[in-house]
This record gives sequence, C-alpha cells and structure tokens, in this order.
Amino acid sequence: MTSKDCCCYPKTTRLCSAVWIMGWLVASAFTSPAQERPATRASGLDSAKVNALTVSKMRRGFLAGHVSAMTLTAAPQATPGAEPGIVVENGNGRTLRASLQAVMEYFSSQNRWQTSKEFILSFEDSPHFHEGESFSLGVALLYDALETGVPLDDRVCVSGKLTSDGAVERVGGIAGKINAAGDAGFSTVIVPAANVSVFEDMIVVNRQSALSRFQIIGVDSFDQAREVATSAKTAEVETALKLYARLANLISKEGATADGLVETLNRKPVAKAIAQILEAVPQHVSAHYLSMIAEGKGPATLSPRGSVYTIDRLWPTILGAEAEGSSQTEMRQAALAELDRVTPLLDATSAKYVAAVRRYADLLTGPAGENESAESRRDSLREAATDIDTERGYLLQKLHRRQ
Repeated sequence: MTSKDCCCYPKTTRLCSAVWIMGWLVASAFTSPAQERPATRASGLDSAKVNALTVSKMRRGFLAGHVSAMTLTAAPQATPGAEPGIVVENGNGRTLRASLQAVMEYFSSQNRWQTSKEFILSFEDSPHFHEGESFSLGVALLYDALETGVPLDDRVCVSGKLTSDGAVERVGGIAGKINAAGDAGFSTVIVPAANVSVFEDMIVVNRQSALSRFQIIGVDSFDQAREVATSAKTAEVETALKLYARLANLISKEGATADGLVETLNRKPVAKAIAQILEAVPQHVSAHYLSMIAEGKGPATLSPRGSVYTIDRLWPTILGAEAEGSSQTEMRQAALAELDRVTPLLDATSAKYVAAVRRYADLLTGPAGENESAESRRDSLREAATDIDTERGYLLQKLHRRQ
C-alpha cells in the first residue's frame, strides 16, 4: 500500500494501523529469542550448497548479475596418497583456480584441510563466468559446512574474495549481484565490506526499495561471513535478522517519503530495534544506514562510479528504441523520465556523460530540422551516440586512475 493509498482511510483507522504495527515490532524486539541451535557435527553430511552471486558480460562491457547454486561434495580419494584438492565440474576449473587455492591455503593454515578426501565443486546452471575470485568466500563456506557438519542457510546469497589468511576483499559487479539476488527472491546478501559503497548508491537512487528489500551484510573476514551464512546462527544473530525483516516491512509501508522514513526511524521502539540489530550484527550495513538516516546523515549523492552505473542502465534503452525504428515507445519514455529523476543525484564528474546522453535523446525525440534529410538525421544520431561512448570512456579512465 502506498502512502497515497493510506490517505484514503479515516484518520482513526490509520492511527489504529500504526499502533498495531508498532506493537508487532515491539513484541519482536523485546521477547526472549529462541534457544540457540547447537553447531555440532551432523553425521552423513557429504555435500553442502550455497547461493553464489556471479556476473556475466553483456554488450558494451555491461555486467549482468546472476544467482547460481554452488555445491561442494566430499568423496574418498580416487587415488590414495594423491595431492588433495577441489575438482570443478562444468569446465570452469581454470577460471576458479585462484579461488580454490586461497580456500585450501586458508584451511591448511588452520590444520583443517582434509587430505584423505577430494572435493567436487559443481554449479546448478553451468554459468559462464566473467570473473572467478568472488566465488572463493562461498567455496570456503561450503568447505566449512562439510568439515563441521553444519549446513548453510539457504536464504542467504554470498559474494567475496577470500585471501589465504581469511580476509575478505573487494569484488566486481556488486550492484548487479545484489539486484540479481533480489530478483531471485533473496533478501540477505553477504558482500565484502570494501564494496558497501555500492549499496549506498542504491539507497540514494531508491531509498525505500533498497532498505526494505535487502539485508546487506558487509564482512571483512571469513568468520564474520560464517556468523550469518550458517544455519546454526547464534540466537542473537537469528533474532537480529528476523527483526530487520519486520523493520523492512514497516519501511515499505511508511517510508515512501524522506520525511516519513525519518519519522518512522525515530520512534523509540524502532530506534531500539536498530540498536539491537547492530549490537548483534555490527556488520549489518542496512541497519547502519537506517541509523544514519534517522540522524539526518543519510547519503544524498551518488558516488562517481555509482553515477556511471546509473547512467549505464538507462542510455542503452534510449539507443535501442531508436535502433528498432520505434518513436516515443513506452520503454524510451520511461528511461528518459528516470534520467530526469536521477540527474540531480549524480556526482559532478559525470556531467559530460549525462549531457551527451541528453543531447542524443533531444535529437531522437525532437523535430527534424528544416530541410534535414533522413540520412542527415541518422548521421547526427550516430555522431551523438559516438559522443556518449567517448565521454563514458574518458570518465572510466579517470575513475581507474583514482583507484
């Protein structure tokens, strides 16, 4: 229900509804949590599954996110005494070599690598990977599940680069991966802490949707990831995730406007709930941003890279509409309306890029010039499209030099 819909009800009805929601939230925040499930070894656990996030390369260098169920299976060594390792099905062993090596080195350093077994890694949908290092955190969680006998939580998605000392480092394509998780029906997403600025950009573009749709967990280490990914979470962590899910539902109902969201977050029961979440899961990025927004410190401008990504999502739709010979199509009109909405949110470094896109759109939608031939108009559009590619290339080079 939107805020506009809510205004159709009498004031007393809205008040009762708000009281009921707040009572529901308070009950969740302050009732005793369920008893913690013991993290004991489960007999007969020969395989484990995790929802891994990946990207594939599209036209013009854009990346599309995907969720791929990844399974690790333990089996006796086919050749006793052979060098232990992980065998990859689906023909992706070369791409994943560095990831698998980091996982083996990490567990070997803790004397936890099982040399009497071999491990088979498979993917449900045989994806074509653009990069493989971001799977290493997921593979490590799979091995840990097999080694401890505790399955992983099938409601969680994960992406991250694990180092041999257990640290988690930045990976690429996080925006596409997070959106892919949401499209597939997942809300809890584990990503490297170094990538959380991407989620900040998502909040800037659509605050209510980002905060009500996702629980983003930003981790620096394997242990932090395991706390959330395991099915044997502590009672505090389990309660925190459930509590945020209820907050997300409240935000989807009452956070349509910036003022409405701030008012909701500053109610005492809600503020206490946010504090409880952050105490149990300090790396809960979504709750962290709720706290910032409540204090009037929420993000308002896209990062330079987020600005590029936002424009990247829109201008191919504008270009595609022209290429198909369609005039004033619904898709193009929607893309132009979204461009108008997000332009004030863009970082100043993207000014020339968005201006080039706007020039192309004006040429495409504007009337033909006096005595302008169809061929001349096509030439003008091709030149404007080239300008877009040029400005985008300059901007990407500038961003690369900053890294």
